[in-house]
Amino acid sequence: MKLSICMMVKNEGKHLEQCLVSLQPILDGIDSELIIVDTGSEDQTVEIARKYTDNVYFQPWNNDFANMRNKTIQYAKGEWLFILDGDEVVRQPEKIISFLDSKKSKKYNSGMFTLRNMTKENDESANIISSSLRLFRNHNHFHYEGVIHEQPQYELPVFELKIEILHYGYVSTDKKLMEYKFRRNTELLQRELEKEPENIYYWYQLSQSYGMHKDYEKSLETSLKAYEIAGKKKIDLKSRMYIYTHLAISYYWNKGYKELEDICIEGLKKNAKVLDLYYFLGKAQKSLGKGQEAIDHYKTYLKLIETNQYMKGPSIPNATLERVEEVYLDLCILYQREKKNQIALKYAKKIKSETILNIAIPYIIKVYINLKKYIELKEYYLNSIQSKNKEIIYRFWSCLENSIQKLDREERQDLIALFSDQEDEYSLLNKIRVSMKEDSSKLERNIFNKIKNMDFKSLPIFFGEIPYYYMKNQISLVQIWNDVREDIMQEYLNYLSQKQDDLSEVIIKYLQNSPKEYSLKELRIRKVLERNVLILDEIEKEDFQSIWNQYIEDGTYYITKIYHPDIIENEEIYDIKSDEDAFLLYMLLARKNREQNNPLEYIRYLRKALKIYPIMKKGIEILKKEAESKKDRNKFNSQRDEFEQLKQQVKKNIQVLLKANQIGQAKSIIDQYLQVVPNDLEMLVLKSEIQLQLM
Repeated sequence: MKLSICMMVKNEGKHLEQCLVSLQPILDGIDSELIIVDTGSEDQTVEIARKYTDNVYFQPWNNDFANMRNKTIQYAKGEWLFILDGDEVVRQPEKIISFLDSKKSKKYNSGMFTLRNMTKENDESANIISSSLRLFRNHNHFHYEGVIHEQPQYELPVFELKIEILHYGYVSTDKKLMEYKFRRNTELLQRELEKEPENIYYWYQLSQSYGMHKDYEKSLETSLKAYEIAGKKKIDLKSRMYIYTHLAISYYWNKGYKELEDICIEGLKKNAKVLDLYYFLGKAQKSLGKGQEAIDHYKTYLKLIETNQYMKGPSIPNATLERVEEVYLDLCILYQREKKNQIALKYAKKIKSETILNIAIPYIIKVYINLKKYIELKEYYLNSIQSKNKEIIYRFWSCLENSIQKLDREERQDLIALFSDQEDEYSLLNKIRVSMKEDSSKLERNIFNKIKNMDFKSLPIFFGEIPYYYMKNQISLVQIWNDVREDIMQEYLNYLSQKQDDLSEVIIKYLQNSPKEYSLKELRIRKVLERNVLILDEIEKEDFQSIWNQYIEDGTYYITKIYHPDIIENEEIYDIKSDEDAFLLYMLLARKNREQNNPLEYIRYLRKALKIYPIMKKGIEILKKEAESKKDRNKFNSQRDEFEQLKQQVKKNIQVLLKANQIGQAKSIIDQYLQVVPNDLEMLVLKSEIQLQLM
């Protein structure tokens, strides 16, 4: 038999089917067998395995990866062994057949593959590449060593097969998986380090485990431990360059850029073709402000990849092999700092990855603008950006907007005009801007039809200039804000409040000139606009009073239409969607109490409204003062009426006393009354008459 595929599995149900399907071309194309040893699965792993092979065996897990791996090999009958895990998928499997069928295979004892360690489930661009020995001649003495991160005791020479294995075992987005593997691996490693405290490979693997768990301080601490033990024991790290590369990445994670620079330089003296060390040396020197040195080392990194002259092998991870475009971005930034914008542009144009492009866009725009290549900037947008996803397109528009604001007025208008001749949303915005600059409200009808179809729920906030234009030209906002949430409308208005000095004036005119009859959707927009005028408070007192009254009328009517009466009557604030709506609910209840002539309850609800929505303090204070003034007037009128009644009663009593000829007593009551109301003419006259009678 030519080949035995040996697998050790446990709870691999998630990826096992995909793995075994990828092996089918090998099993069909060459004399081979599939051996699967299960170490205690509790999911559907065994059922899946039996669909593809009868060679399914069981071994109890004993916390020793090498021992388990060696047990799978014991079942093998093939001339060659292919070692694979259940969470790995083989790319280009036919190349294994080609190699084993060729005369070339007779010259080699081992085969090395490219291992892509996937870090995101459905994103193949998110990966870390390394080399991995997976194909071995089945000599009787071949075996694995190491309780964890077991290592094959292989024979030279090694042939590099251009085959990829996708490994899903450390997908960082699967938090449960990552936590399980972190605890399992660190426990095993720490147990082994108790037995072998100076095993630098275990210290290195422990550092990797901490790194994947994002415990960067411990990752650096354990990586340094491996390095220091190697130095103490005088171990030549030339054959273990992974110590240098992982120490470098640990320094990078911890932002120790000077130490990072030093360790990279030291490592490159051991081996001048280690790709990762050039990458991290460039990163360190960029952060340390050593621009030209960073440029030189980044260029060496790129040249090694272009010429395929970088070191490969199990001890050389090459984790940065897929970071070429990150280097293009750094070179763009570094050359920009050196004011070599033309060279910066050369590297910027090489960036194709959307992930890197999203970071690079502001630098790319800046380079074009520094070079005053506005037409080329537009061409770059049309050729390299316009076909990307919305996130990239919006990022470009936003960064371009930021750059435009820094230009002088003439250049700014030139760029706006330049980006106004397409059919996308940004061009429509710029058509509006050009029209506003020319003080014209005349735009082709088809432009308004296109604007109606724009998604104002997700557009960047500077698109607020379109609703501003609509208000200024008395065009109904319902056409574009029909399905836009209030908080998004508010973001647009916040932007406009910083950009347009006449925003309050424009809103007031729009509200005054809009139809007197309006729908619930129009009412919702009016409420938002009225609220903003009140908050901005940049209007005359009379206008404020008018807008305030309209806001309360519109707002309270609006909540009666969107909330059940029980919620309003029972003041079920917890079912109200916002503080503003709760405020309007209290204002509605306050108005009801005012109409029912309950002044104390009216004031109480005004206070509740103010407490929950203090931003409307000015309007509430106006109502409170009115209510308190009215209350004082009512009290005065009530007291005056009571006193008048009392006065009439006193006069009646005096007349009764006079008729009974009790003149002295009548005079005494008059004197008492005049002490309270000294200028009562009627009483003064009556007193004079009594005095005449007494003479």
